[in-house]
Amino acid sequence: MFNTEKNIPESHAAGVSGLRVTGSGAHINAKREQWLCQIAEALLPVIEKQGFSKHPVVRVGVGFPTTGARGKAIGECHDVSASRDSVYEIIISPKLDDSEEVAGVLAHELCHAYLQSAFPDEHCGHGKKFKKLAVAIGLTGPMRSTIPGDAFTRFFKPVLAAIGEYPHGALGRALPVIIGGPKPQPTRLKKVHCSTCSYTMRVTQKWIDTAVPKCPSPDCEMYGEEMEVA
Repeated sequence: MFNTEKNIPESHAAGVSGLRVTGSGAHINAKREQWLCQIAEALLPVIEKQGFSKHPVVRVGVGFPTTGARGKAIGECHDVSASRDSVYEIIISPKLDDSEEVAGVLAHELCHAYLQSAFPDEHCGHGKKFKKLAVAIGLTGPMRSTIPGDAFTRFFKPVLAAIGEYPHGALGRALPVIIGGPKPQPTRLKKVHCSTCSYTMRVTQKWIDTAVPKCPSPDCEMYGEEMEVA
């Protein structure tokens, strides 16, 4: 069982020694977060059997991962170092509404949280430690995009019978329609320049995010160094 914070109903609270999972919102009237917490609670003894006695503090929510609505990611686990209040933040894409698929994504992201909590000085990623844990709890397929295997399905059926289907309707796999939102802006070129030789160029944000251009002038003392973005 896991210990919850004040925004989870008392009926779901458990012992102080367990995994602490909370919904992302200040109000749990969005029952999908409560459902996700219950799945995490059900997974706790399965993960404990793999030797994980240290339970991370986890917050679970629904939202688009950092790749955005157009991205392919359907789940994400942010390390405690990225959180102001030092919790592992798990995000489930609103594109998903199949109960077993959502539970499988949550299980995948919980593997990340447990591994990084147990091995804070390592970047476990989807390597050997991740594969060992993921397979042990019933996930299968490529480790970067696991799916529930037969063992996970057998585990999940009685859980689903007890808590019901995932209370969420998929937001849709097409591009989102934002009512009253701003109109899309044309691609804007940003100025990039060398502060020493004044070499200037204009580049889209997409390529700046990939790599900031470096000064190409061999006569400049900043040759080969990243230029400044205006």
